[in-house]
Amino acid sequence: MSKLLIIGNKFLNNDFRNIGVDICCISDIQKYSSPDDIQYPLYRDLNATQDFICQTIDRFKPDALLEVDSSRPILFYTQEEIGIPKYWYAVDTHLHFDWHQHYAYMFDGVFCAQQNIADTLKGEIEHITWLPLFFKGAVPAFTPWDKRSRSVSFVGTLNPKLNPDRCIFFNSLKKEVTNLSIEAGDFIPIYSDSRLVINQSVSDDLNFRFFEAPGCGAFLITDRLSHSCNDILEQGEEYLSYEFGNVKECVEHINFAIHDFECERKAQEAYEKIKMHHTSFNRVQSIIESITNKKCINSIPKKTILEHYISALSLLSLLRYPPYLIKTYREKILELQKKLI
Repeated sequence: MSKLLIIGNKFLNNDFRNIGVDICCISDIQKYSSPDDIQYPLYRDLNATQDFICQTIDRFKPDALLEVDSSRPILFYTQEEIGIPKYWYAVDTHLHFDWHQHYAYMFDGVFCAQQNIADTLKGEIEHITWLPLFFKGAVPAFTPWDKRSRSVSFVGTLNPKLNPDRCIFFNSLKKEVTNLSIEAGDFIPIYSDSRLVINQSVSDDLNFRFFEAPGCGAFLITDRLSHSCNDILEQGEEYLSYEFGNVKECVEHINFAIHDFECERKAQEAYEKIKMHHTSFNRVQSIIESITNKKCINSIPKKTILEHYISALSLLSLLRYPPYLIKTYREKILELQKKLI
């Protein structure tokens, strides 16, 4: 594969370019921008966006299309026969499972960041495969712990409207662990200066922080998920886990780890695993291999695909999106329903 059209999130773009893939990216996201990207208002007019994507395909002539999930609603191009394979990296399926499970039918191949959800959908959607999240970009050099000034850190937003459970947890934890550093911004300098990093998922999800903390050489303490993460790091050895929201258990792990003379060695072992196997470069290699070898092939009947597309749009039309978007989705539903008659 030499040419790839990317729609949506841009956090894999540099790695695709570094590996020699000629990419064209259409997005309205500013982060990770490159002069080669096309900034386009994807959700201003969904029908115009569909036309623009099709025109770009005609002009750029990519070998495949990859939509990278940005936790936002459906674009219309997926219903079209665009002449090239369509792939989707589904990142926030733990937040949008109700309609994501239907949207997955629209693609020739789906890479799902959450293993438990990929396993759940695999029974009906053969073209889905688990592709976990990763450390974005180059892993920094390992900083010895005697050179680190922070004991325990967390980098992230504490917004009670968006994530009240996280705010309650970290406010309580701060009272018990007075040297806990809670910050926002670039995680690399903070985690590279920390011995321990605390993580908390949003909804039983394997998140970016699971890779970011050990990728900076810090020892990870994270909430316990309902599904195993041992394919990435070994629980109890390379990271510790506490029951979600259980401040007491988290404090016990912090006190144990901070006094464990083996903890730096364990952190370095986890660091090496992330560096070798779990970077954005590794994920791009997996995507290219899957697309090139056609490991993901959608063999579902077109009528079934259309039915699931209507289901996804119907669910989206009930959510709190801008009125013009809801209206457009409802119009599209009526148009597609006529095709089923």
